[in-house]
Amino acid sequence: ERWDAAIRNWQSIGAGEHYLPSRLRITQLLMERQRTDELGKLMDSERAGHPQLAAELYLLEIEALAKVEPQRAMQRANQAIQQLPSDSRLLYTRAMLADRLGNPAGLEADLRKIIQREPDNAMALNALGYTFADRNERLDEALQLIERAHELKPDDPAILDSLGWVHYR
Repeated sequence: ERWDAAIRNWQSIGAGEHYLPSRLRITQLLMERQRTDELGKLMDSERAGHPQLAAELYLLEIEALAKVEPQRAMQRANQAIQQLPSDSRLLYTRAMLADRLGNPAGLEADLRKIIQREPDNAMALNALGYTFADRNERLDEALQLIERAHELKPDDPAILDSLGWVHYR
């Protein structure tokens, strides 16, 4: 249980295939220890040192924060999208946070931005369609979205589940 020593060792891992997994471990450990302020400072420093991995580092941080401080995660997601507005992974993550925080309009807006930019993004199509089906709203549109996702990824279990759900509804 030498937390700080563990963090220092993981921080010593430089660029390469083990860099992001080591940062994932750091975010997990800091969240277990409820050290969210330290996480923010560390990840800011990591992004400054590895700007080419800024999106991935934001995603690690946001996912870690979402489990314990979803409002803070949303603030970080907004900051990330301001810096990297074309990253669909960040938009998708923010959409899922918006849904978790009871903001369906935010979820829909971000998923529609992704779909507008990437009409073949099966994950966004499915997520929006599933959301409508789950709420028992706009079922015709939900079916169209999910069927389009199914055309793109016919064997994806999540999409097949959504397809079943929308037909059930």
